[in-house]
Amino acid sequence: MELIQDSVRFVPDLYYTDENQTSRIPSLVAKIVNLENEIIGIQRIYLDLEGNKANVSAVKKTLGTVKGGTVRIGELTEEDLVVGICEGIETGIAVNLATDMPIWCGVSASGMESSEIPLRVRKVYIWGDKDRSMRGEQAADKLAARLSARGVEVFVLLPPSEIPAGAKGVDWLDVFNSDRDALYSEAKTAKQWTSSYKLLPLNVKEDPRGPVSNRPEIDEHAWIGLVGKFVGIVGPNTEADLVALAVQFLTVFGNIVGRNCCLPIEGTRHHGNLFTVLVGPSANARKGTALGHVISLFQDIDPYWCKHCRKAGLTTGEGIVHAVRDSTVEVKKGKEVVVPGVEDKRLCVVESEFAAVLRASKRDSSILSTVIRQAWDGDSLSTLSKTAPETATDPHISIIGHITTRELSGLISTVDIHNGLANRFLWVFVERSKILPFGGSCDEDRLEDLKRELREVIEWLPSGASVTLSAKARDRWERVYPSLTSYPDLLYSSVLMRAAPQVLRLSMLYALLDKSTTIKLPHLEAGLAVWKYAEESCGVIFKDLDSGSNSEKSKERDRANETKLKVLSFIRSHLEGVTRTDISEMFKRNKKKEEIQRALEELMQEKLVYFETESSGGRDRQRWFIGSEEMRVAG
Repeated sequence: MELIQDSVRFVPDLYYTDENQTSRIPSLVAKIVNLENEIIGIQRIYLDLEGNKANVSAVKKTLGTVKGGTVRIGELTEEDLVVGICEGIETGIAVNLATDMPIWCGVSASGMESSEIPLRVRKVYIWGDKDRSMRGEQAADKLAARLSARGVEVFVLLPPSEIPAGAKGVDWLDVFNSDRDALYSEAKTAKQWTSSYKLLPLNVKEDPRGPVSNRPEIDEHAWIGLVGKFVGIVGPNTEADLVALAVQFLTVFGNIVGRNCCLPIEGTRHHGNLFTVLVGPSANARKGTALGHVISLFQDIDPYWCKHCRKAGLTTGEGIVHAVRDSTVEVKKGKEVVVPGVEDKRLCVVESEFAAVLRASKRDSSILSTVIRQAWDGDSLSTLSKTAPETATDPHISIIGHITTRELSGLISTVDIHNGLANRFLWVFVERSKILPFGGSCDEDRLEDLKRELREVIEWLPSGASVTLSAKARDRWERVYPSLTSYPDLLYSSVLMRAAPQVLRLSMLYALLDKSTTIKLPHLEAGLAVWKYAEESCGVIFKDLDSGSNSEKSKERDRANETKLKVLSFIRSHLEGVTRTDISEMFKRNKKKEEIQRALEELMQEKLVYFETESSGGRDRQRWFIGSEEMRVAG
């Protein structure tokens, strides 16, 4: 019983009483805990001397609160992303022994149905009971639908055997006792249930034009927590790009957080303000539609912010400073008069025509580019006007911009790319995800549940808190950091040179949405996933910029560097490492193996990747990891 010593214990002589008897008999005593692992109740299971259920009128008794609570069998660490859920404690013990999967027991069918899991969990196996009354299956289905709505991948498993004659049902403990191999087999083939829980409305049609061939793919790590829940609810019911929903959700939330929380790195205090530009191939990319869903969500959660901290238009630096200005003292008729400033220094600027920003920044005497760069850094802002100079101390400014691919290619220049303006933005390629001739309709109950969770997060936000990284996140960060600070020699490499702070800001927002001031490994992986998408978006967005040389040799060099960048990004996103076959599959087998080998060799020479040799039952193969050989030896 060492495996469950902390959750379930055996008591040889627990007190038992009912209308007919009072005695002391053997029993199992289990603690029921809430999401914060606080005890909210206990369950007692009474046994006979052989370890079977006791011959008493109430074999199981519960004290305290059960709803939402679970009995935890097996340890779920802070970095785990998979958990199993079942009804009974005995079933949980059996499944845990057979699979080594952490199992949370809801104690009853209704308890399992209301079970709560951490936001970081991305995959859930529901080990349901098969009852003649269908109650176990109904509870499993309801739990699956609720978890799927927040972006969790759910597998429902029911015992393969028929219900024995005279029995009320069959559960996985019965399977464990009679045919343990069947339990293993069901776990391995669980994915057959996945399609039952894809939340796609019946009126969805794929865009007949199809996505662009080189569109990036976002890693599933990005869909954890409330971001995944928001996209899971809204995504199937809108033509908007799922990534557009996610990054604008993060940008708005990051502005609402303000300067209350920061991540200090080498004297620099990184806050949660993001600059995001959505770049679509046409006006039909539904960029504004995605933002509309985000603002509609937060309108009910924080109406003050939506009314006072969200502004449209971004055409002058002076305008930005004025929107978050400090109070000033003016002399009028010989008397000093205090002119009130803006107390709330949060400002989220939405520019649906980001082309106007690029045009305005090129005007003579324009300070727009300078102010934008300082605003991302969190520096105090000022204007140099002789007649009405203004300052803005400790501003917290976020930017959301929308532009088409054609507009951007006609306006962005190498100066914009290299002067530090472009690399303060997340450039995100988006397109219409599907065609919904009659629109979509989100489940209002799920939206209300999401709003409740977001309100709790915003009410929880601590003031003046410093965000840190967990031990596992620090180890992962140490390994990926070199690859985020060194890029192949591409024209747009300068756009990527603030990758490290961008990832930290994204990861911090994921952590805060999880009500944590510690960036844990799943939060960091989520930040890396969003950055990887933005990184690869740059390859789509900026690839056609004129490099000043049209020679075949120059083009060949650019293609090689593009390959290096994609290989580097792919390896970085896989903590478990990748093989050459994996890399080839990533390129959809459209890249010659010589090109892949050359990219790997150059990245290894630059000390950005290394490999380990492993046996595969035949010829040895190489598995590639992010980092250097020195880091591998040291680690």
